[in-house]
Amino acid sequence: MPPPGSALRLPPSQTQPPYSVWCWNCSWGNNSFHSCLACLKAPALSVKGTMTNKTNVARWGASRSVAMWMAVVSGLSAGACGSAEDALDTVELRTRKDHAYDWTDDRTDVYAHADPALVDLALHSTPTYGSATPAAVAASQTLGAKFNLCPTERFLNDPTLGSCSGVLVDDDLILTAGHCLNNGSVVGSKWSFGYYKTSATTVATVTSEDIFTVSELVLKAGSTGANDYAFLRLDRPATPRFTPARVAFGTYPLSFGAPVATIGSSSGMPLKIDSGGTVRSTTTSGSYYDVSLDVFRGNSGGAIYARGGNTVAALVTTATGGEYVPGPTGTCNVAAQWTLTPTAQGTVIHPMLDALCATPGFTSSRLCFNFKGAIEGIDSAGWVTGWIFDRRTPEAQVTVTVNLVRTSFPTIGTTFTVQTDRLRPDINQQFGLTGTHGFRFQIPSSYFNGSGFVGGTVPDTSFPYVYNLPGGPMTF
Repeated sequence: MPPPGSALRLPPSQTQPPYSVWCWNCSWGNNSFHSCLACLKAPALSVKGTMTNKTNVARWGASRSVAMWMAVVSGLSAGACGSAEDALDTVELRTRKDHAYDWTDDRTDVYAHADPALVDLALHSTPTYGSATPAAVAASQTLGAKFNLCPTERFLNDPTLGSCSGVLVDDDLILTAGHCLNNGSVVGSKWSFGYYKTSATTVATVTSEDIFTVSELVLKAGSTGANDYAFLRLDRPATPRFTPARVAFGTYPLSFGAPVATIGSSSGMPLKIDSGGTVRSTTTSGSYYDVSLDVFRGNSGGAIYARGGNTVAALVTTATGGEYVPGPTGTCNVAAQWTLTPTAQGTVIHPMLDALCATPGFTSSRLCFNFKGAIEGIDSAGWVTGWIFDRRTPEAQVTVTVNLVRTSFPTIGTTFTVQTDRLRPDINQQFGLTGTHGFRFQIPSSYFNGSGFVGGTVPDTSFPYVYNLPGGPMTF
């Protein structure tokens, strides 16, 4: 059921005059559920389905929506009182939006996905919570048996071993959802890489080299809302066998309508890639995004990637529906198809990195630097190009002090400053940034007609109190 006080706004029917129906306080008790049931059966509902008759679609969609609500309530109860595996990843119901969304199941097995960059991230950067040994895979229930699925559903014979997903963000560091760690001991728990299918009927063999033990809970901010994340230290470096995913350092790494993808152990199955999502809404604070991704239990903790640069922009923490509901015969279940709301919420990674880097004793040259940049080159006319950004204030311009020296006779030297006032889409994609992070200046002819070198520095607040841009000093 939706949380008390939430509102359900239904889009105008295509066969009726434009109007909307509102359901308030859709919660158990005081007959409010029956009021919402009446709303759902009103002609204002339009649900996309396999049927073409709009009246039948509305009728089936209404009953299916109610069934989905009831299934979510049942799922939450199972999460609280059922097995530890199911309790790890609960599905939270978000407030309905006043917009209809097309629901298409875009989940694809790793072996069948066409994007080599996403396949590489699945193979080398995406661990699953649990020990995915061949014996454990063989002993797990199939998806069809576990959820009593109708024979027309996808992935019927897939094993359901995984309970949550994660992403490798440093040599020995996994990022996942905080609520995935609410049951049992974190230290000593297992995470497995390589839990995917190599063909329609074959699961890859996971060896001891692919299974890691958590040696330290570096940071768990919480298990709800913007604090629903945790960083876990592994018992040994996962590199070079596996590769940390690139993270987005920007405060606002995604915009409305931006394409996104996610990789995770959907319903505990071998990894699935969904690259058909988009950002459907954002908060003014930039703390989370609503996205149209097909996520189920087990996807929590998986990365949401900004397409283009494929940087980790957010973390899957909450899903709408994302479970299985009674099919048209009532004797078996089908995947829930939410068309009235975005299907998942992703929490932005930037505040997580800030909290991680502020954790006493934690250091990481990959994640917790102050500045990153470079002097890239000098062309034949003496134009110098480069880029730089400050991880702590990623949207702000940076002032670079240029050191210019002519070494041929007569020897002279000078300094001047330049600002990052040039848009660099390549740098923005690579590091998940917005704003201008490039600079360009021309070496004066009085210097360039001889030989010399040019370098760039930025004052820093920590030792050695100055950041020297890589690439410099560059000779000319």
